[in-house]
Amino acid sequence: MKEAATALSGMFEIFIAYMLFGKFGKVKYKKSVSIPVIIAAMLLEGGMTFIFSMTPYMSLFYFTSVFLITLIFDFGFLKKLLLCLLFLAITIAAETVGIYGVCTVSGVSIDETKSSIQLNTLSLIISLFLTLLFEQMIRSGKNRKTKLPPVFVIGISALPAASMFALFLFFFLIYRNGNEAYYIPTVICSLLLLAANMSTFFIINKQEDFYEEKAELEQTKSMLELERTHYSELFAAQEELKQFRHDSKNLYTSLMASLRENGAESAAELIEKSFNFDGLKNMAYSGNAALDAVISSKIALAKTQQVEIIPYVRIASPIRIDDIDIGILVGNALDNAIEAAAKQENRQVLLSVITYGDMLSVEVKNPISADFEIGSLKTTKTDAGNHGYGLKSIEAIAEKYSGTLSVKAENGEFILSVILCNDKI
Repeated sequence: MKEAATALSGMFEIFIAYMLFGKFGKVKYKKSVSIPVIIAAMLLEGGMTFIFSMTPYMSLFYFTSVFLITLIFDFGFLKKLLLCLLFLAITIAAETVGIYGVCTVSGVSIDETKSSIQLNTLSLIISLFLTLLFEQMIRSGKNRKTKLPPVFVIGISALPAASMFALFLFFFLIYRNGNEAYYIPTVICSLLLLAANMSTFFIINKQEDFYEEKAELEQTKSMLELERTHYSELFAAQEELKQFRHDSKNLYTSLMASLRENGAESAAELIEKSFNFDGLKNMAYSGNAALDAVISSKIALAKTQQVEIIPYVRIASPIRIDDIDIGILVGNALDNAIEAAAKQENRQVLLSVITYGDMLSVEVKNPISADFEIGSLKTTKTDAGNHGYGLKSIEAIAEKYSGTLSVKAENGEFILSVILCNDKI
């Protein structure tokens, strides 16, 4: 009976591992492939645990089953290995807390708990609930875009706690009364209750994933709109260039006449007027449509606040960072800089975007007041210089691409500098 309980416990843990790994990557196969792999891993764990229970081989088959789950995700080998070790640490911690918790509450020793079918099964089921809770805590910590209300999440978290209390009460009553007739029905009800808890959390996880995907779609839609506007401006500028080429012969004739009749100053005014291409003023050319669109839109925004953005873009190698991420990074940095510069006499913002080798550098400079002090990254819009808003997003992107974020104030300037690994994630 103990072997069967341990085998069932291992099968449930394999599915919990699948729920956890889904937060760190996406399934790279269709359901027709991934579902059989999950079932195979669960059967491998359950079957081998039942056969080799309480032997050194049990741990080997358990690790193999967990690693098998990672094969359906788009992880690299190192990430697969680290996630397996993380999940093993979670299960070991849950089992330790489970068995010591049962011993403490019931007032019996560890040996007695392990020898008792009822208490041993109780500790296994409690450890499964704890593993599920640990998995949810890790998912919630990683899920930064969830829009589920905190009160809702707290309320749902009470479900496994209440379930564990009820299970302990049932098993302990069976243990104290020595009535084993209720043991099997209680185990079945416990597993059903556990399955119901897992299903509930699985649905919550899918809901969180939906909110994340919805946020990403909204960001993509915003970026596409910026790109559409940017390309419209490019087309308008091209039309101006075509018109200029068409009129160049007349322009040269006018210049010659102006030089002969009115001198160089008059000719200079004519040249300045002729080369005034409004469509080109908001353009930034990096070869990356998303980046160009963001810079162009922020230049136009800055003009409404009498702020001038001077971009310096030098792209030695193509930008491989995700379009949404580069757009969020540069957009937030420029938003902060524009807002701060609009309050100064010198309303000039310098933007530098440079790629070199496998690295990408983004630097934004704007004027600040003399009493400005660098605060923490947790500052908000009410802080001096208004540089808190958006810094969390920039910091998260820097971390995502194994980069660095630094901010400093010197010589009347606020300088934000970000260096990223120029690679897809």
